[in-house]
Amino acid sequence: RKLYLSVLAINPSNQVAKKAIKRLESQTGTQLNVVQPNNPPVEDLRRLMALSAEGQHAKVEKSCHDLLNEYSASVVLLNILGVSERLQGKFDAAIETFKAAVELDASYVDSYNNYGLCLHDAKQYEEAVALYKTALKIKPDFPEVHHNIASSLHLLERNEEAIESYRNAIRYNPAYVKAHYGLGNVLRGLRLYDDAVQSYESAIQFQPDMGLAYRNILEIHDNRNDPSSLEQTLNRARKYFSPENHYLLYFEARLAYMKSDLESARSSLEAIELDGLVGRTKNQCSDLTGKVYDRLGQYDKAFEQFEITNTLISLGRNGCIKQLRIVSHGWRYLSYHLDLDESQTRRMASVLNQLKTEREQAELDEKRSTTALANLLEQGTPTLAEAREALAGRVESAEKLREETAKAAVVISDFLD
Repeated sequence: RKLYLSVLAINPSNQVAKKAIKRLESQTGTQLNVVQPNNPPVEDLRRLMALSAEGQHAKVEKSCHDLLNEYSASVVLLNILGVSERLQGKFDAAIETFKAAVELDASYVDSYNNYGLCLHDAKQYEEAVALYKTALKIKPDFPEVHHNIASSLHLLERNEEAIESYRNAIRYNPAYVKAHYGLGNVLRGLRLYDDAVQSYESAIQFQPDMGLAYRNILEIHDNRNDPSSLEQTLNRARKYFSPENHYLLYFEARLAYMKSDLESARSSLEAIELDGLVGRTKNQCSDLTGKVYDRLGQYDKAFEQFEITNTLISLGRNGCIKQLRIVSHGWRYLSYHLDLDESQTRRMASVLNQLKTEREQAELDEKRSTTALANLLEQGTPTLAEAREALAGRVESAEKLREETAKAAVVISDFLD
């Protein structure tokens, strides 16, 4: 009896020990005291959860270790400890903690869910999916687990499975905002824009001030060049965001730019604090600001903005090409800063337009060749001659683009002073 109770003190879900104790009960006619998971008092657990809600994860971690000295078989404590370690970025420690929790009680679904979240954060998505599936075997109607498995599946580019999992999460919790939003992201990535907008709108229905959902809807309308829908969404978003919100200002500028109201666009863009922005958002604002200044004829300011986005052709006085990424009307900045006369400006524009045409043709030929090769492979194993023939157009266009680029370098160098 003592040995079996010791086993259950370490692992309360151990079925062999439980069955053995039942046999002892039937033999002796005595009701034995089966050890249950020894959790600390509710007050201690509430205190830990309050500290976690305040973001004091290091204090939570220390308190859990102290309590585990007394309540070593508490799977609840282990889960709280693992979460605190995960939120501090201590993934290795958290993984070991969740392993211990799973071994302690294989039926405690939160252990698998939190363990999966930890592996997801560590970018071990396949392993995370396996743990979530185990959790769903224990509790199939757990919406958070369906959401979490969808997140990992999305990053694994298993989009159809991700869509199904997000929809399962919504089925079990129709007001699950994060699931609606995540589903919208998957659909948007698949270019199912109408469905994506519908999912984002569902998220907003349950959380009217969800800025990320508004931003993604605005980007979809912007990319589709749909000023009417863009304006309608902006009008709704203004109810929940301050006038200084940089996303709001950016899309107000985009709407004004679509309507050729350049002064209003400039006013909105100049109200954005670019120094506080990073990455894609800063590039979007700088690129649009450059375009607005360009159309207003303020070329110095336009040049500065396009330098920020790193998309400007920059030619030195010696004609050396420093960057080859071309932006709309790039030659106008060059002509302004290189003091080109009207004849030189026309020649520069002609050279760049020709390069643009050849590049577009090369991209088209590449797609055609890929399609031709795919069709050939579907028919069986092609011969070397057949494969070469399928790729001939791509090779020819690449050679032509190389020739036109070389000619452009010579021509530009020739007419620059």
